[in-house]
Amino acid sequence: MNSQKITIHLMVFTVLLSFLFMMSCDESIQQVDHPVLPRHSLHIDGDVQLHAEIQWDESSQSLETNIRAENISADTTEIETGPCAFQILAYSSADTGKLLIWHSQMPEDFVCFDELLVYQIPPDETLSLDRQQYISGDRWKRPIPKGEWEFELRAKSENDEVIRIPANRLTIKDLLAL
Repeated sequence: MNSQKITIHLMVFTVLLSFLFMMSCDESIQQVDHPVLPRHSLHIDGDVQLHAEIQWDESSQSLETNIRAENISADTTEIETGPCAFQILAYSSADTGKLLIWHSQMPEDFVCFDELLVYQIPPDETLSLDRQQYISGDRWKRPIPKGEWEFELRAKSENDEVIRIPANRLTIKDLLAL
């Protein structure tokens, strides 16, 4: 009789432990702290469409991000910003809507210098916004989880209003699993 009670208690304990483990795993992907706005603002003088493309480099296990600004006006457009003006957000898409699963956060020792970056774009031309820090690489505060995600870049205006820049859908693969 005692061995049956011990077996039942062990089974209950194992089930509870498994349940708690599964819940904590799901929460680690779903519970992402809300990202603060980027450090530098983005000022656009003119009519510009921003596009972002993110690629996954399997060999270096890193994100490579390209931001393009297309001048759709008849005049030269000017963009003023700093090197830490953009952040990357990854969402899982579910039937209930988008769920933030990751965002680019600088590690504790990262230093972003205040520098004015000025881009001038002639009419009907597209320019890549290079010199932007922390939109590519593999050195994040938290690693990006493996899976298929919808990406978006985010910037802020001079009035701290959010500027959303759509990006592509991408599968993050684990090189060791191949």
